[in-house]
Amino acid sequence: MRTKVREAWAIAKRLEAENRPNYKGPYKGPTLPNVQPEPRVVYFPNIQLRLVAPKPLTEDERNRGGLDVVTFVTTPNVTKTDMKEFLLKVHGVKVKRLDTVNYDGKKKRNARGTGFYRRPDYKKVYVTLEERWMPPERFQVPEENKT
Repeated sequence: MRTKVREAWAIAKRLEAENRPNYKGPYKGPTLPNVQPEPRVVYFPNIQLRLVAPKPLTEDERNRGGLDVVTFVTTPNVTKTDMKEFLLKVHGVKVKRLDTVNYDGKKKRNARGTGFYRRPDYKKVYVTLEERWMPPERFQVPEENKT
């Protein structure tokens, strides 16, 4: 129904422009709607997402083929559904389960010591993957020397 209304409106505008006395050349106004529009899906997610570097893998985790739970840090307004869709459609990662925890930002003292400010609130997202993931060696956080 909407396309017919828009089509009639576009034709009326075109005829109105052609009947003007100072009309010069083809009218560049409204165009007719595409009869067979192809569905085009483009994802521009507005999600701030940071992967938390995992600790070095144990021998047991290496034998099993990597990690099955990965941790991300994001803003508190991101929902579980948003996160799952983002990981699947943008990165192609299949998610089995999502767990989230909201944290308040820390209260810190100004450099001069005259007042306080707060760091921004954040959300931690624990993603259980359907397939195990082996993080690159250089990505992992090194173990601290305990001497």
